[in-house]
Amino acid sequence: MDLLTLVSMIVASIAGAYLAAGVVSKFNRRKVRYAMFVAMFILATVMLCKVLGVGPFGEIGTAMGLRGIKLIIAIVVNFILGGLMSIGVGLYAPCMALCVLLGLDTGCAFPAMMGSCAYLMAFGNGPKFIAEGRYDPVACWTQAIGGAVGVCLAYFIVKSLDLKTLTFVVVCVCYITSFLFLHDAIKKGEAF
Repeated sequence: MDLLTLVSMIVASIAGAYLAAGVVSKFNRRKVRYAMFVAMFILATVMLCKVLGVGPFGEIGTAMGLRGIKLIIAIVVNFILGGLMSIGVGLYAPCMALCVLLGLDTGCAFPAMMGSCAYLMAFGNGPKFIAEGRYDPVACWTQAIGGAVGVCLAYFIVKSLDLKTLTFVVVCVCYITSFLFLHDAIKKGEAF
């Protein structure tokens, strides 16, 4: 992945997590979850159309970096997604979908989404949550250890997949995520 694109998206997510956390935490969580359900469902459907070559959406992207308006869109959306992390809206699936829709190679989604999440938790909203004591140490260590193992396993699986199969996996993850947003909006409402 192009260094400018990767660094810009990561910095945007950190800034979003740090600067927008106070604003976003006041949002109505139920409405955000419904909005994310609709957005992720539409994104997944557009990506499915891209991979199947249906409609005006074009084929799967092969770009290794973004420039111009596409780079600006990636930065703005990642900034918003970084802020939404503060209320429990995950960044992985939306960032994956964003990368694919902007024409990046599907493999480029992984360093963008993983880097964005890792750095925003370490430098964005993570220090705020730790300072306020609003985190669960056991859950943090469990996810850190499990996540490290998962990334190592995924590395070997993902690098062996062809582009079309990998994009279908991304589409499935986006559909699942969209329905999880809907489930949480109905069941959890305003709660985390």
